[in-house]
Amino acid sequence: MLASSAWRKQPSGKERGKLRLILDLAPQLTAVYGPNHERLYANRVLLDYLGFSLEEWRQSPGPGNYVYPDDKERSDVFFDRASADELELRLRRRDGSYRWFLTRLNPLRDEQGQITRCIFTGTDIDDGNQAEETLRLSVDRDRITSMFALSRD
Repeated sequence: MLASSAWRKQPSGKERGKLRLILDLAPQLTAVYGPNHERLYANRVLLDYLGFSLEEWRQSPGPGNYVYPDDKERSDVFFDRASADELELRLRRRDGSYRWFLTRLNPLRDEQGQITRCIFTGTDIDDGNQAEETLRLSVDRDRITSMFALSRD
């Protein structure tokens, strides 16, 4: 995806303020990275979820430190590839608990194809995943109960 002119050049203070306002209003976790994975901006939702200020987030270790250990390898490949993609993974909240997110990474490129920014978003899907698991367990339990009842007849 080619970067719009607002992302190709360094936005003015006023433009930067508008972009931050838009990102802060989004309900998803959102972060903006530079071409070398440098952390440029995280919206209020992401900072609140992690329990960081913007400066603390910028200074903290890479994203792998917030990713559930079993998801870390897939997450590393996802971020290193820097191509438009999505991945379900668990992210650690400020209280130490983990929730499932559908994460997306969208690189913005200049006319020469070089990455100028990467936009990361995460949509919380934990409640939906838990509901699916509860339904699956209920169906499994009903099957077992039915099989047991049939075997007794």
